[in-house]
Amino acid sequence: MLSFLAVGTPAGVPPFSLLDGVSLTAAVPEPETWAMLGLGLGLIGFTARRRKADAKAA
Repeated sequence: MLSFLAVGTPAGVPPFSLLDGVSLTAAVPEPETWAMLGLGLGLIGFTARRRKADAKAA
C-alpha cells in the first residue's frame, strides 16, 4: 500500500510530502520488447551500412 503524508511547515517555508510503503522491484522485459529492440537496432545498422555504401559509390 502506498500512502502520502503532507506536513505543514512554519510560515515562509514550502510544505513537503513523505511517501511510505514504496517498494522497487526490477522489471523483466517481455520477449516482444527484446524483439522490437533487436529489430530497431538492426534497421539502424542496415541504414548506416547502406548510407556508407552509397557515399563510396558517389
